[in-house]
Amino acid sequence: RHWSYSTPFVAGGRTRGEPSGIGLDTTTGLRMGTSNFDTTGLAFLSFIYPGDRWSLAFYRHVLANLEAEGETEGLFTDDEDGNPFRFLDQRNRSEIEVISYGVSGAYRLSDSFSVGVGFVYYDTAFEIQSDLYFWDDLDDPLGSGTSYLPEHFVLGQTLYGNDGSLGLSAGILWRISDRWSAGGRFRQGPQSEMSGQARVGSIYDLGVPPGSVIDVEFEEVAELPDNFGVGAAYRSDDGRLTISFEWDRVTYSKTPEGLELDDQVADDADQLHLGVEWVFLQSRPLVALRAGIWHEPDHQVRANEHADDFTRALLRPGEDQLHFALGVGIALKNFQLDGALDFSDTVNTASLSVIYSF
Repeated sequence: RHWSYSTPFVAGGRTRGEPSGIGLDTTTGLRMGTSNFDTTGLAFLSFIYPGDRWSLAFYRHVLANLEAEGETEGLFTDDEDGNPFRFLDQRNRSEIEVISYGVSGAYRLSDSFSVGVGFVYYDTAFEIQSDLYFWDDLDDPLGSGTSYLPEHFVLGQTLYGNDGSLGLSAGILWRISDRWSAGGRFRQGPQSEMSGQARVGSIYDLGVPPGSVIDVEFEEVAELPDNFGVGAAYRSDDGRLTISFEWDRVTYSKTPEGLELDDQVADDADQLHLGVEWVFLQSRPLVALRAGIWHEPDHQVRANEHADDFTRALLRPGEDQLHFALGVGIALKNFQLDGALDFSDTVNTASLSVIYSF
């Protein structure tokens, strides 16, 4: 699978008020930038052993793999006297990778109803860094650019997570008739212990020795979202056409246990998926064409009404995303090859998969 991410960030501008027109203070509203990140890798690998009424599976899945970075330079507001005021410039970087290893089993209770359950081990690693800097010319806060020089570093903080955790998954499948089927599933998200580090520069007196590095331990545990889903599929009498629909509930609002985030919030998301497949049954090998569309609501962490101007500017609401997907599959007796593309404004994904049966 190849992922191509375009992550927006605030590059500068004004949190409120009209620009003064002096130096960098010339933008009404916020000026946005984009962080681009591409990666390619083995996204999923599995082995399934089927029995008469049961099956057993082992798998490895890349649940998340993302990097983003951005620089906010020349973010302005007005002070209490109405004069232009410049916030410290900021450099941000974040990385997250979650790989799951699972074993799952399914049992067919009847010819029409099956249940499954699985155990998942998550290997989670993330790093979120935010550093504050003074601009290059300390006597010219409105017009000076920022080179993010080490000697102008004020304060930085980094949040780390590197942990393993266990989770559960479960699912049901109901073959209502030859043409209709329905199902549901649940996947528990990973957890990770957190640690942090604060770093102090030498350009500004913060009451601690310049160059100090302060380690911070958290009692809280970072929880990544759980995922629920239900869906249904219709297949035509001749087996050529399949239409499917799925509703997913993703609990993005989960926060680290016991940690009160007074100035930021995230919403749970209800994702709606619709897909269609047409199979050319007379062709050898069999060829299937597929298309889909799905809606991804905004679930970006954003500032709430208690946050200050700076936080509200950086943690802004995102936008809903509409994904379009196209795919093709080729199937032989023991071999299947499938390819697909998924497009949206912020994420494009290309997938290639192979199935071999023996």
